[in-house]
Amino acid sequence: MKNTFFSILLASCCIVSSCNAYGNELDDANVAYNSDDPTNFNFAKAFGLFQKLANEGNVKAQYQLGVFYSDGCVGIDKTICVQDYGLAAKWFKAAADQGDAQSQEELGGLYRLGLGVRKSCEEAIRLTTLAARQGLARANYELGFFYGQGVCFNKNPQLAYMWFNIAELNGDSVASSARKGISEQLSRSQIEEALELSTKCIRSQYSKCE
Repeated sequence: MKNTFFSILLASCCIVSSCNAYGNELDDANVAYNSDDPTNFNFAKAFGLFQKLANEGNVKAQYQLGVFYSDGCVGIDKTICVQDYGLAAKWFKAAADQGDAQSQEELGGLYRLGLGVRKSCEEAIRLTTLAARQGLARANYELGFFYGQGVCFNKNPQLAYMWFNIAELNGDSVASSARKGISEQLSRSQIEEALELSTKCIRSQYSKCE
């Protein structure tokens, strides 16, 4: 019994120690990348740490590498990182598969545009919906855009209004103007129905949104 207890205690200590080291390296990477102090900013160090952590399965690091490769390290250091949508898709997928909403939304965008992956409306909808159902405002907005413009869906102004409204409630800064714009295509009763759908969607934790 004692041996079992000490084995569990030792394993727990190892897990905590590992998590602390993990967190410390992520903190170091963030400081090296985000610091406004030129003496602390070191992109080569940050990129190396993010890459190491991403290979070890760290979701935040995987997402950050996806962003680096998607943007091509614009304004940072193109000798270390160049735009590569294939690598961006790889890292976004690694994080998306672990449930990261931001990565799901980003990867959905790559599938919609066919950047680094084969163009697929099915995957774009699936991934964007997964992110939207986690309450990610940008993904809520994207679904509103899809329905409003008839991108990957048949046009449906009422559902577009619903998703723009949810995006606004979740803090998206441009959703309000998009919602007002799409409202011109709806009657008062349709708007009221869309608002009811918004409430139902949020209260059901995004399981009843149609």
